[in-house]
Amino acid sequence: MLRVDEDKSWPIVQELMSSASNFYAYWVFRDIYPHLNGQRQQEIIDHYLGHPESVSSYDIAKMLNAVVGGSFPKGYLRTTLNRISVVARIAFKRYDEREAFEGKLHQAKYQLGL
Repeated sequence: MLRVDEDKSWPIVQELMSSASNFYAYWVFRDIYPHLNGQRQQEIIDHYLGHPESVSSYDIAKMLNAVVGGSFPKGYLRTTLNRISVVARIAFKRYDEREAFEGKLHQAKYQLGL
């Protein structure tokens, strides 16, 4: 539906987001996120960063890729990458994996000029 009419489909996505129980990041970033405009992509990312308990290490890595690959304002990028860093401390249970992710995050900030 999003491919046909994003504006009419968006309320359904928002309803799914509000229930949060079945709004799995895996399929959201695979099936929904690519078909959204920049503002709605930000809403998706902000939704997950606002619910850190539901974010896995896989999800946080997908979010980093989405943010780096998107075309967002510098201010949003800076704030979001900082929020991703905070959520990563929750999502990554093993120290070595968390450190490796922090390295990727630092590299992303450097590439984006932040």
